[in-house]
Amino acid sequence: MEQMLAVVTVFSLLGGALWILRRQGRLSPGGFSGRAASGPLQAVGRLALTPQHCLHLVRVEQRTVLIVTHAAGVSFEPSVPAFGRILEESLRPTGAAS
Repeated sequence: MEQMLAVVTVFSLLGGALWILRRQGRLSPGGFSGRAASGPLQAVGRLALTPQHCLHLVRVEQRTVLIVTHAAGVSFEPSVPAFGRILEESLRPTGAAS
């Protein structure tokens, strides 16, 4: 009985810590977000298509590029501004200002 109480206590403390971190904005569903983006590189969005295929939208200075990860490696698509803009708009939270 004491072991069960200890397990419940530990999980309660972990749940409380996660709740506090999320409330402070330091923990997002994708991981820790307490650090600001440094330099000209910024991750705009990520879209998992399958467990092995993913689209990453990255802003480098003022240019948005698409990076595709797949089982065979990585593809870099620098010349897709229209697709990048559309994907960025679709990843923007509902109700966000343009």
